[in-house]
Amino acid sequence: MGIANLILTATIGIVVAIYLAYRNENLQKQIVTLQSDIQRQADLANLELSSVCINPSTCAGAIEIRNNGLATAKNIRLAVYIGSITDIWKSEIGDINQFTFATDKPSLKFKSQDIKINTLYSEGVDGNNAIEILFDMPTKTQARFAFSLSDSVLTKNVKLERNTTLYFPAQKNLAWYFYVDKPLKRYLEKQASIVQLVANVSCDNCEGNTNEVGFIVTTLGEWGYGSGDVIQSGETDTAQIPLWVNYLIPLSSSYVPPTTPLRLQITEINDKTEPEIYEI
Repeated sequence: MGIANLILTATIGIVVAIYLAYRNENLQKQIVTLQSDIQRQADLANLELSSVCINPSTCAGAIEIRNNGLATAKNIRLAVYIGSITDIWKSEIGDINQFTFATDKPSLKFKSQDIKINTLYSEGVDGNNAIEILFDMPTKTQARFAFSLSDSVLTKNVKLERNTTLYFPAQKNLAWYFYVDKPLKRYLEKQASIVQLVANVSCDNCEGNTNEVGFIVTTLGEWGYGSGDVIQSGETDTAQIPLWVNYLIPLSSSYVPPTTPLRLQITEINDKTEPEIYEI
């Protein structure tokens, strides 16, 4: 082998050695970065906040927090503040302590305090307008919080009775409960609502931010309707029923429930969403 070939072979060997060393260094850097990312993820919590139905009978007044991260969520701060207040309750609601909460996870050892926060939504609330709830939450855990009017608030029951006409899409294969009862219940909960509360949540080791969630607190009690005729006409069915509803109002209120006929439209049903209802 000539000197030129030896030099070429040596040069190629050096280049290959440098390339392999460079590649190995990059690989080691990638491994270190990956290990760092894995460790970082292992130290983070990921909280999800949503409004929920606490049982089949009501979908008002409750929120749920889920920790979907790999680590225990440390020093969670759940803040719930007073948003919009129903007209009939505006003169009565002046402090967050007029509401109480219960949870399905008392073992998480909560600490709570009433506080005053700056918000555009709590106009007319002279006292504390928010409650702050502090706790830790293990990974893959969820906790529900249900809010209701305190027993210290003086109320009286009223009964509304109205002849009601329902207009809804003709649905031959769906249960009445799904496309009439459920949206009607949501409509009545809203009509009997006291306030909309707004919740947000954060923690010391949370990844990302969670959005705010609004939910109503209602005084809806027993309700129901009598039998009525269902008239089918093309793509729309019409039902005429006597509707009765019990709910609470402030003891000092002079409010008289309306007795005029009520007309409600239920929207089209599809596979992804439940029907909505509105007054017409």
